[in-house]
Order: sequence, then structure tokens, then C-alpha cells
Amino acid sequence: MRSPPPSRSCACWRGFPPDQSVTAAPIPRRLARLVLVTPDGRAVGALPPFPVETPWWQDAEPLVDGARKHHAIEVTILRMLEADLEVPPGGTVTYLAEVAHPVSASPWHGALDDHPLRMTWARPGGPAVRGERPGLEVAAESLFGRASRLFNASWGEVTRSCKWNRHARSP
Repeated sequence: MRSPPPSRSCACWRGFPPDQSVTAAPIPRRLARLVLVTPDGRAVGALPPFPVETPWWQDAEPLVDGARKHHAIEVTILRMLEADLEVPPGGTVTYLAEVAHPVSASPWHGALDDHPLRMTWARPGGPAVRGERPGLEVAAESLFGRASRLFNASWGEVTRSCKWNRHARSP
């Protein structure tokens, strides 16, 4: 069998009509809405949505940075609560975030249901319960991978960064 004439484009060789090009759909941007709770589980309220640097729902570090930049507060992201799109990436995504003390926020009328299989770090007060200390590297088990906690001696900053929903920075 003879191969197609060399004048055909690569797309035609794959079965696409010669007048159509293959392009990827644009990735929608992500807006984050943070529902705030104190370590004892008291609901503080919700912050207005703010744009996030990356569209990926599981990327928590930009959420912490965005809370600092747009609302001047320190947060610990506990877990994702809901999203307006059925699948990632992008859209408006609501996360549960812990603050050390109450801050100014809009009222939030949702319910925070607990689940017996929920990991400790995804519950209010959970990151503190684990007893992690700066200077130690701790592997956290999860369905989504491994997280590490690193201590930056020059800045005195503790950073936890991972692929799903555990990210904390504290002075």
C-alpha cells in the first residue's frame, strides 16, 4: 500500500479534514473563595473570591499567597469544599481555611460536615494536633501523594507544600 502524497499535512494523516487545525481549549482561570474557621472549629465567615495564580484546584500554595496579597491574613488550607465546575481546572473553588484568630469576613451559612475517614490535617485544629515542629521533615500519608514540611533557617519560615490540599506557612 502506498503512503499518502507528501502534500498532506500531519493533521490529515490523523484523520482530520485539511481545513481544520487542532487547538487546545483555553484553560479557565481559578477564583478562590475561602471559608474561614478557627482551630477550635468555630466558623468565622467567608472571604470574597480572589484570582489565583494557577488554575489547578489542588495547588494550595497560591491560595495562601493570595490570602496574604488580597486580604492580608495568614491561613492554613484544610480542604476543598466545592467547585462551580464539574471538573478541573479553573472556575470558582471554595476551600476551608484555618485562621489563628477571627478576622473580618462575610457571614457564611453553609454546614461543615465531618466524616469518620477524614484525615486529621483536613479538620479544624488538625495541623496543630499532628505535633509537627519546624526543622523536621515529615511525610504525610494521603491518597494524593506525599507532603513535606521544611524549615528555612535563614527566614524562620515553615512551609508545607504538596500536590493536593495541605499547605501551611507560619512565621
